[in-house]
Amino acid sequence: MTYILLDLLIYIFILTSCSSSQESLEIELLNDSVSITTGDSEVALTLACRNGGTENLLLYGIMSNLRTNADIERLCNINRVGGGVGLMLLNQSMSPVHVIESIPDSIDYKQYDNKHFSQEMEKGKARFLAGTRILKASEVLNLEMIVNIRQFNLKPGRYYIQMVYYAGKGLKDNFVVGEEQIEKDMKLFDAVLYQGCAVSNKISITVN
Repeated sequence: MTYILLDLLIYIFILTSCSSSQESLEIELLNDSVSITTGDSEVALTLACRNGGTENLLLYGIMSNLRTNADIERLCNINRVGGGVGLMLLNQSMSPVHVIESIPDSIDYKQYDNKHFSQEMEKGKARFLAGTRILKASEVLNLEMIVNIRQFNLKPGRYYIQMVYYAGKGLKDNFVVGEEQIEKDMKLFDAVLYQGCAVSNKISITVN
């Protein structure tokens, strides 16, 4: 009963966070389940994106900005986020499994001046934009994703995976996409900017 109530609260939060024109986007993990061996660092997932509306949708960063250790409530607050895909890993009790953050010993610490910082930001922006997809009206688009799960350091057992695509007002920041670029893309692809969040189903992942 607790899990049903939690899913209901998430659903209500999503409805209040998205405008009616953006509720046409649905995402679904098509894998029935996945199985990996202890120590595996990657898992292959297929994410189906469905546009039930009559307008083409701009989905910024859906193939280039993956966040692990995601929090649905935070990512669905479109006033405070940019765009991308979040991955949640849950245990048997449906409690989140958190990543183990680490900094490699080999990291090369450098001082960045403003010019170098700007260059790195532009590179990051280019990578982000490269992961953008156009979801045409009434179209179903299957996205093949290789997800790195090394940081979860999973022990043998059964877990659950859930994903969320989120797109918020932060996309209009020039360091992310920028209003000028958004306007150009909307005209070029005859599409509207998707803003909101879409949450997938849960599938099981077994670690042997």
